[in-house]
Amino acid sequence: MSVARLILVLVVGVIAVALYSRDGERAKTTAAGVHARPPEPTERDLQIDRAARIAGALRDSMHDPKSFELVRVIVMPDGAACYTFRARNGFGALRTGSAVFDGARLLTSDDRSGAYTKAYRRHCENKTGDDITAATKWYVL
Repeated sequence: MSVARLILVLVVGVIAVALYSRDGERAKTTAAGVHARPPEPTERDLQIDRAARIAGALRDSMHDPKSFELVRVIVMPDGAACYTFRARNGFGALRTGSAVFDGARLLTSDDRSGAYTKAYRRHCENKTGDDITAATKWYVL
């Protein structure tokens, strides 16, 4: 991660904490003046958060991470995540690829062992889930 990007992330984080601490306390206070507890994240919330974080790891694994562009991210009911992306390869060509996070490992379409194909067929092929592309693109800026 470059120094400029790290500084940007830190600045945004400090601003977010300052805004949350000022406005968040007001929002948590009930009519009786008692502080309400924030809701615990659901299992689905955790699955979606994990899928977004894995997209960052996928980007970082690319030959040219700066060229990485998420096309689509779908989180399946079982928690698996299916990714479609574009990135430059070692020859400078922009190519489309896909990946599957099966809950334990991230497999890309470059995999030659057959594990990716098996995971893709099991978790992604002809399946529907929650499209979290927009939120994930924001997360992996």
